[in-house]
Amino acid sequence: MLKKIFSTFITKILTGIISLLIAVLVSNWLGAEGKGIQGIYFTTIGLSITLISILGLMPVTYLYRRKPSLNYFMIVYLWSFISIPLLYFSLKYTQLINPEYVLYATITCFCSSLVSNNLSIFIIKEKLIYFNLALISQPISKILFILLFYYSKQTFTIDDYIHSLLYSFLILLLFSLKGLVLIFKEQIRLKLNSLIKDLIDMFRYGFLHQITTILQLLSFRVTYYILNHFDEVSNLGVYTNAISISESVWIISKSLSVVFYSRMLNTKSNQHKELFQTFTYASFWIQAVALAALVFIPSTFYTYLFGSDFYNLKNLLVLLLPASLLFGQSFIFEFYFAATGKHHINVMANLTGMVIILGFAYLFIPSLSAAGAALATNIGCIATIIIYNHFLVKNFKYSILKHLFSISTFKTYYQNLRQVIS
Repeated sequence: MLKKIFSTFITKILTGIISLLIAVLVSNWLGAEGKGIQGIYFTTIGLSITLISILGLMPVTYLYRRKPSLNYFMIVYLWSFISIPLLYFSLKYTQLINPEYVLYATITCFCSSLVSNNLSIFIIKEKLIYFNLALISQPISKILFILLFYYSKQTFTIDDYIHSLLYSFLILLLFSLKGLVLIFKEQIRLKLNSLIKDLIDMFRYGFLHQITTILQLLSFRVTYYILNHFDEVSNLGVYTNAISISESVWIISKSLSVVFYSRMLNTKSNQHKELFQTFTYASFWIQAVALAALVFIPSTFYTYLFGSDFYNLKNLLVLLLPASLLFGQSFIFEFYFAATGKHHINVMANLTGMVIILGFAYLFIPSLSAAGAALATNIGCIATIIIYNHFLVKNFKYSILKHLFSISTFKTYYQNLRQVIS
């Protein structure tokens, strides 16, 4: 268990460091305006990947553990090929990104869809070290391609970034192929008589989970599009960097949540509550310490990293800290309710938060610019946590606020954590 947590955490740390380096390079080479364009493109890619992954990693990992079948993998691969043309024309129609980038975005999303299918096998088999090794190949290859483009031409454009992103996903696809080898070694057969039922189960489970994921993505990203509409692209560029830095603490909760979810799938239900409480407590306080450290970094450090265009970044970062802590904590809650099949709770909590963010963003951004986007995000994340807490109390009499700030709880969870990782 300790090896899995450590490898996942190291992967997230390295990914976070590389993402920061990429943000520094892009910000210095393209400026705040170029960073804003890159932020919109990257966000659109993330949203598109989420939309076409409705039959991807989560429904496969959940259903396969209950009824091993090759049906699930045949369905997700067919869906990857069917959904890509739909995505292409959707991006063309909505014009969320420059039309000349639509083809690159579509191919990148297609590669990501295939990767998700392959990586689901590592989760099922609890091969988290292989899972993490595959994942880290993408950011490493991405920054290498970025550096290659720059040093070969002594200049860098948004086109170079888009190409680097695409090539890095192709590298990740190659690394993920080991997952296919693992599943075919088991010689599991297709069960054509249950194919329709399996498709319905996957859609029902995947739809609810992906709705949650889409809502989570929009919670921190929908303000990009509103800010881009009401304000200058340069201000959007500063805000995207502030978001990226505030999200860096999610390395902790995401690392713990992946291990937590994998362990939940492979343990009896009477152990779920103890696992949840232990991981929740560890996630909250480690994130809190990490965020406190960010507060003490001087604003001059950020202008040194990103350039003079980003002088206001520290103020935005401080405004975003509450939302980052609360939203990061919600990953553990999401995976708990996902592992227990209660996806409607995840949808309800995240839908409420996103709607509130959307409403306050339209109210605040025209007058307060990026600061208004940060305030709206804080309010929405508070609402999300309140709803999660309500259902946690209802399900097993566990209140977040009551337990997270209790000294006796700290002693109990410390002992539990030592047992879990031993």
